[in-house]
Amino acid sequence: MFPEGHLARAPGLRPFHMGAFVVASQAGVPAVPIGIRGTRAMLRPEHRFPRRGAVDIAIGQPLQPGGTDWAAAVGLQRAVRDSVLRLSGEPDVE
Repeated sequence: MFPEGHLARAPGLRPFHMGAFVVASQAGVPAVPIGIRGTRAMLRPEHRFPRRGAVDIAIGQPLQPGGTDWAAAVGLQRAVRDSVLRLSGEPDVE
């Protein structure tokens, strides 16, 4: 899942939607943060078509929710977003 909800050409990690984190918290399952690097060089904001390039994918440690309520989902969302920021190297635009 891409919790940002859409693809944006402009750099930066946007706010995450809560859906996946609510489901993970209610189900008691971990969320696995994944950072993707290299796509900015391939999908440049000022160009219409992608160019060739390498993409690196970094998989973080699974993050377990701290409960089943809304506060647990919010905590999980924040923890996953912080991890994705580190893994992806994208700037924070929240």
